[in-house]
Amino acid sequence: LKGIFPAIAPWCQFASDCLSSMAMFNHRPAASNDYIEDEQVDKLQSWDEYERKVALQSLALQGEKAARYMGDVAKLLDDENAEVRKCAAIALGKIGTQARSHLPSLAASLKDADSGVRAEAARALGAVGNYQNTPQAQSVVSLARDKDEGVQLAAVECLATLGEARLLEPFFQSQFAAVCRTTVVEVGRSPEARERLFGFLAE
Repeated sequence: LKGIFPAIAPWCQFASDCLSSMAMFNHRPAASNDYIEDEQVDKLQSWDEYERKVALQSLALQGEKAARYMGDVAKLLDDENAEVRKCAAIALGKIGTQARSHLPSLAASLKDADSGVRAEAARALGAVGNYQNTPQAQSVVSLARDKDEGVQLAAVECLATLGEARLLEPFFQSQFAAVCRTTVVEVGRSPEARERLFGFLAE
């Protein structure tokens, strides 16, 4: 080949070397899940809010497997960036009942200045509490006065998930039609709530 095409021989060798390098790269052992998770946890401390958000999203995808990092995740409920705080709430919700020790922090986030954070904190509180005795349920009831429709809907969803549909009475008075309809549906699914709130259903 060198005798026939002396000018392009160096480029042929270069291409061959690149292909060899790519083959070696493709045969490297895949990174373990532990390594990937540890890498994401390191990024939770990043100065870059986008990296913190992406790290939380990655841990949320791990679900219950990310439980050992829930303390690091919970700290970001107080992050300066609303999107990061929202992602932290979502991640705790995905971790599930193992994150029960952080229910007070989620309850505190129900008062966040950002409506998206309040809504995700309510959903996460429902997922973490999950039909268990959850004192924070009363804090969710206060969201019936929230001015955001999405927050009220998330609160109804949370109380239903907690098995506390009997506490949905204030949501019958919501200014949002979708919230009233959802409340009727969730109360109708709960025998205890139906008995207690029969008058509202009759109306």
